[in-house]
Amino acid sequence: TGAVESGVALLDTVRRSTLAKCADVIELRSEMLAEYEAQLEHVAQLMADRFARGGKLLAFGNGGSATDADDVAADCLSPPHALWRALPALSLPADSATMSAITNDVGLASVFARQIGALVRGTTSRWDFRPAAIPPTWSLHSPKPGNAGC
Repeated sequence: TGAVESGVALLDTVRRSTLAKCADVIELRSEMLAEYEAQLEHVAQLMADRFARGGKLLAFGNGGSATDADDVAADCLSPPHALWRALPALSLPADSATMSAITNDVGLASVFARQIGALVRGTTSRWDFRPAAIPPTWSLHSPKPGNAGC
């Protein structure tokens, strides 16, 4: 019975920790919305315009920000709501073979610039989740010909 009680206590601790983390995420999202609502609406309109013209989204980030890029690309490709249509998107960090090859051959500093240079077309949007990209301008802009930049 001691092991069962220990298991119950552990599950309770995990439950409380998970609920606290959810509360933190909700608070952070509310703060971000309050501070950046106008920018978010502007970026959303730019993205909608580009998608309407056949564009795609290239999302990228390092470390934990890579999971944000993965998540937004997955939400575009497989929308969370049944009435939403799928949108073309790619998470650059999800391509581990390309990431490791560029890092090995050229260096980590060039990993996203090289991918963007190969994938960008006139209506492509780039969403940079790296912490240096905040405050959220999110590097979302039309690429200039010959300039892959990141």
